[in-house]
Amino acid sequence: QGGPLRRLQLVEFASDGDAGPCAPDADDQSGCRPDGEDGDFSGPHCRVRYGMASALRPLLGRGVRDRVRTGEDVAGIDYGGADAVVTCRSGLVVRARCCIVTVPLGCLKEAIAPRARDGDGAGIAFRPALPAPMVEAVTSISVGAYKKVALSFDAAFWPDVPALGLVRRRPAVPRAPPDVGDAILFENLAYGAAGGAPVLEANLAGDAAARAVGASDGALRDAVLAFLEEALGSGAAGVRTLPACTGCHVTRWEEDPFSRGAYSHLGLGTLERHVRELGR
Repeated sequence: QGGPLRRLQLVEFASDGDAGPCAPDADDQSGCRPDGEDGDFSGPHCRVRYGMASALRPLLGRGVRDRVRTGEDVAGIDYGGADAVVTCRSGLVVRARCCIVTVPLGCLKEAIAPRARDGDGAGIAFRPALPAPMVEAVTSISVGAYKKVALSFDAAFWPDVPALGLVRRRPAVPRAPPDVGDAILFENLAYGAAGGAPVLEANLAGDAAARAVGASDGALRDAVLAFLEEALGSGAAGVRTLPACTGCHVTRWEEDPFSRGAYSHLGLGTLERHVRELGR
């Protein structure tokens, strides 16, 4: 399918009805696409047939289940001796012949430059310290902010479309924080669902998402509601006062100590060897 197995990449997004293989047509049962159109990078892509549970199920049936530990916060990884030693904040110590580290990039950034975590620890301590090429790779690849603010209402006041792109005028003076920006893409979470709850999801990216980090749910709710009222106004939509907002949920990947960011991306100066080093 266009490349060796070790170069195969998983498809980033799955659409409705994608439980089967990711194939150009129904006759191709490989689950792969050689053109790379399903991801950010060129090369062959695939999807695990019937979901990741199909990969885990045989492992959990071979005596592995009893060895899987969840809810453990890793404090340190010592890989300088014959065995790797993983120490958890609960006091659990695990020794193994090797240790595969799959924590998010934001957590690796925290490990090479520890910072306060609001009383919940100070990241993973690697002993010995990570080698210079790995530190360079972790530093060169960026972690971004992306906030989703889901608002539920008494009734829908928007058209039955999948998404709405709204804009408002830029003010003459800076807005009070948190400023959610001049343009927001809203997703209609009730679209296509008969009797679905009227929920709009505001997607904050870039500077707007960065400004939203640390803001309370109530502050972000009020800021998005103010945006909606300004953007819709009393024009063609005929909206002067919004229906009552009955609930609010905000994603917090940036503040989560086990993610420390919403996504990773290649910035100016990132080289291919940095990506290879990070996956080594």
